[in-house]
Amino acid sequence: MLFGRAAELRTVARWLSEIAGHRGSVLGVVGEMGAGKTAVSRFAAATAERRGFRVLHAGGSPYESTAAGQLVRRLCGAADREELHRRVLAESRSTPVLVVVDDLHWSDPESLTALAFLARRVAGLPVGLLVCRLPGGAAGDPVLLAELFRDLPAPARVELGALADAAADEVITATLPAAPPAVRADLRRWTGNNPNLLGEVLSVLVRWGERLPEVSDAVPAGVSAWLLRQLGADLPVARALAVLPADPDPEALAALAELPVFAVGLALGRLVGLGLVRPGRPAFRQPVVRAALLDAMPPAERVRLVLAGAGALRRAGADGRDLVAYLLASRVADHPAVGEPLVRVVRSARPADRAGLLRTLLAHRLSAPARAEFLRLLAAEELDRSPTAALARLDEAARLAGDRRSFAFERARALHRLDRGGEAARVLQAEPWSERRDALLAVLVAEDPELAVAGGFPLRPARSAGTPAGWAVRAAAVGDVPPCDQGPLRSALVCAQRVEELLAAARLDDAATTVTAALALLSAVAGRDRRTVFVAALPPLVDALVERNGFDTATRLLASSGLAGALPARLHHVALLASRGRLRHASGDVRGAVADLLRCGRQVARWGERAPHRPPWRVFAVPALLDAGRRTAARALAEAELAQARDPADRARGLRLLGQALGGVEGVRLLAEATSGGVAGLEGITALGEHGRLLARVGRVRAARARLKDACLLAEKAGAWRLRDLFAAELRESGGRVRGTVSGPGALTAGERRAARLAAAGRTNREIAEQLFVTRRAVEMHLTQVYRKLGIAGRRELAGASLDSDSRGRAEGMPPYVEST
Repeated sequence: MLFGRAAELRTVARWLSEIAGHRGSVLGVVGEMGAGKTAVSRFAAATAERRGFRVLHAGGSPYESTAAGQLVRRLCGAADREELHRRVLAESRSTPVLVVVDDLHWSDPESLTALAFLARRVAGLPVGLLVCRLPGGAAGDPVLLAELFRDLPAPARVELGALADAAADEVITATLPAAPPAVRADLRRWTGNNPNLLGEVLSVLVRWGERLPEVSDAVPAGVSAWLLRQLGADLPVARALAVLPADPDPEALAALAELPVFAVGLALGRLVGLGLVRPGRPAFRQPVVRAALLDAMPPAERVRLVLAGAGALRRAGADGRDLVAYLLASRVADHPAVGEPLVRVVRSARPADRAGLLRTLLAHRLSAPARAEFLRLLAAEELDRSPTAALARLDEAARLAGDRRSFAFERARALHRLDRGGEAARVLQAEPWSERRDALLAVLVAEDPELAVAGGFPLRPARSAGTPAGWAVRAAAVGDVPPCDQGPLRSALVCAQRVEELLAAARLDDAATTVTAALALLSAVAGRDRRTVFVAALPPLVDALVERNGFDTATRLLASSGLAGALPARLHHVALLASRGRLRHASGDVRGAVADLLRCGRQVARWGERAPHRPPWRVFAVPALLDAGRRTAARALAEAELAQARDPADRARGLRLLGQALGGVEGVRLLAEATSGGVAGLEGITALGEHGRLLARVGRVRAARARLKDACLLAEKAGAWRLRDLFAAELRESGGRVRGTVSGPGALTAGERRAARLAAAGRTNREIAEQLFVTRRAVEMHLTQVYRKLGIAGRRELAGASLDSDSRGRAEGMPPYVEST
């Protein structure tokens, strides 16, 4: 049944009536491939036979288009135009005659000449000539085709295009009555409403029955054979167009087709005439045609062309999404040779696009190795957000690869995120020794110190000191567990643990030396575990740098390690948040410091006793909140710290914080009580200095000077330059004299040294303020302190003054950190 062709069929019926009335003429049926020209010609032949016509029927073929007279021979038994004319004339004396020629565009030149000869002699006879052909010069001899239709009496023409949507829906529902609107729309798009293509696809879907897949999976073998038969010499260009995305570059198309550019242009014109390609910007009008051409290619040839097309797209600047979409649409994504290029595309994609690309890929058929690798990559993307899903993907990848050991590290990470540290450690223990294995074991042991005993590690296990350095070992301040023979990664972590202990013992000079060693070891760490190692090792190193006024080095260290931005809410980031908050506060970023420290507190409260590292975040948050003007919040935290005190040292610390938060006479009383217990270390120096600061603010200047002088001397002795500079400035403000190395180049703070260097280079105060992002008043204060500490009269003497500190007065006390390449 011809759906949607009622008007055209009426035209044919009227034309046959005219033929029966001795008004012979030619009817041309013109339409794209698959538009139904053959069906119309058969309708005409059947109708004519019912009306008593004598019907002569023949069709052209691309395989016989060069055989002289073949089409005419099938009509009259002889390859002679005179014979064709005599036979038709003889038949017409007794009955109307209909000569039907299908696929005229494939006719040989001799037959075209004979048909043109006949067409000029049918006027006034009951003879009709119905010829079906493609539009334009899609095939055949264009001159002879034009001759056949020129200067004919009463010419007629039937144009066949794609079906209207309503007619296409009628065809679909006649075959698949239960097809929902979405499926009908997909079928119309897939076939371009081409009647032949629609019928072929529907026949496939009928065979599939209840197993109705995606419409795009329906690529009938008959369509492939039909295309190969019809395209002829234009097949290489059609294949190249099928491989490349829409609107390809002409040179890329010519390169894949292995033809000159002008020859490709001619072929595209013929494909447009066939109704397969859109004019202007080359692209197939019916996606099923592209799919059929791809399916008809030998697999090796298809893969070769697809990979060449991907290379052309990459050179043209296509991004990861475009390349993945192209490779998936090429219908070769499941070929093993395409897996590695797809992996490279995903790995080079923007991080924000990677998870979406992986999910898109995994929704398609892929080779087993490629699917396993994509599952691994997607698990890495999902690890922070959904470790359960990540572990499931890794298990599936291991099954596909048939090798669970190749996924051991990723599975250990996922198990760790799920608080299944014991299982993660057992997975890693089965692996041979490597730096990568030790990196993960370091994190696991830091999260669960008891694993150190179960793991049999060569480092001395002991009770966790709440340190973030990674290994749950308690290295003594003098260090009886040497970092040698432990591997560079373990050695760096042991150095970080040692720095933690030295900080607690107020041995900052020794801590600075150890930080230098740790940074040298960390500079050699590379690979995907670099960030994990740095998260474990950096907190004590940053704390030591802060106490040595090494703010710039600490900031660069965090930035180069990728830890200066947002951090995921994980157990082993707690200590890093606290140390980063300290650094930001010391560097003048009060808002950033408060944000980091309060987030650290929330995470500690969230995990409770499960948090292996419970840094004293309130100790750092209270001063930051006070500087931010949030005295009420600071007081609440100080009271909570005091309430949780478990020993005299904890109580003294809580009293000191509450005294700072309250201020005034009550604060002085609490600070006096905090210092009365003889607390040692940096906490004792801090309490002593804060007591002096508060005494000065309540007018007890003489007592304040005594306290501040003692704090400066103790800080100088400990090598705590930040505290020394802080309390020295307070001492000067209270009218006291600063002793020791708080004068000279070594006494300059980092900010003072930067301002001095710019001033020595000839910059004005305004220019210095703009470059350092501070006020002009701050620059003036910095330079005043520089002149006093260096013993010079003013700016003119800066050029000849030494701004480099000696071994005890340097701003950082260690060489600058060098990033690993």
